Amino acid sequence: VKQEASGTEQTVGAAFDNPVRLAIAGDLSAAEDGDWFLRHLIAEVGKPPVWGFCAIVVLFSLILGPGLLLVTQRLGRRSLLVFLVPAISLLATAAIVVYNVVHEGFDTYVRVTSVTRYNHWTGDAFTWSRQTYFSGWPPREGLSVPGQALLRPVSEGVGRYGYYGNPRKGIDARVYLNDEGQVWKSWLKPRQQMQMLIVRPADDFRPPVDVRPTADGRVEVENLTDQALPMVAVRRDDLFFVHVDLQPHQTVAPPPLRGGEISEHVRQIASGWLPERPAELDEYGSLWSFGFGDRYLANAAGMPNDAIGKTLRTTLQSLHELQTGQYVVVVPTNPAIPIPLDNGEVTEQLHVVIGEGLW
Repeated sequence: VKQEASGTEQTVGAAFDNPVRLAIAGDLSAAEDGDWFLRHLIAEVGKPPVWGFCAIVVLFSLILGPGLLLVTQRLGRRSLLVFLVPAISLLATAAIVVYNVVHEGFDTYVRVTSVTRYNHWTGDAFTWSRQTYFSGWPPREGLSVPGQALLRPVSEGVGRYGYYGNPRKGIDARVYLNDEGQVWKSWLKPRQQMQMLIVRPADDFRPPVDVRPTADGRVEVENLTDQALPMVAVRRDDLFFVHVDLQPHQTVAPPPLRGGEISEHVRQIASGWLPERPAELDEYGSLWSFGFGDRYLANAAGMPNDAIGKTLRTTLQSLHELQTGQYVVVVPTNPAIPIPLDNGEVTEQLHVVIGEGLW
């Protein structure tokens, strides 16, 4: 079955209640997506080995120029140049292609950024994740996401659809829906940066921390996981409580901070955590559309306005929108976020958990 992203939304998204569906999907236009695609590239792959290419070109020039002249002169057969020049040119071209393929390898790499909201009163959890894939040899079994989920591919072509266009149109895949979930095949293309939005309820989610109010108006925070938590922030009334590097199963009582102090404090802690575009795409004249086109319109669109982008801005740059009885936790890994590839190597990940309904 050949389906576009819009058709998949109608099939899978129908399982959600309409208000929730509108809240999680929103207007996923190019304007809403901003420059998310550029910010979420896998920096470790997809770059041409420039110096390797330069070495091949220099070697090719030496062999094709003075090298062949000396050899044919010694042999007394200058007429061989008619055959040797195109033959060596073909070999050099093949060497560049093979070098690039071997340089990138055949592994599959994944980058994940996610937001999870958890309600302590009801026990309900919902996750939004943006996942970038790069595969030298895409697995034939495809991407498998268990349970109820909404999957939407994202393309890099902001400019090609216009400022108010939908960059998700024109991306096709074979989608198989079954009782266990859904499988996407023929979507992941070899040696291309591909991105997917995955939205799903997390029925098996367990909160990473236990937050308890104290009699003196403060809070105690206990790490319930086996991993260190880079940052925990809690709001109680007009006070904020922030702790950095909470060790596994450690309990702390962070000192209180008021609203005027919290923004700068959080920005210093979270400096470098927000996804940023690679430096190669920030200068005009780069290899990305020669400084214009898609990259220019992505810059104009600015920061993404989807659920993940908004949450990262309000939790890793400022906590003023955090309500009393809510907390924010940055976790290194999140088991509630499905990685649809069994053999994918996760190169970089950022997970934010927002808990509410503490009191």
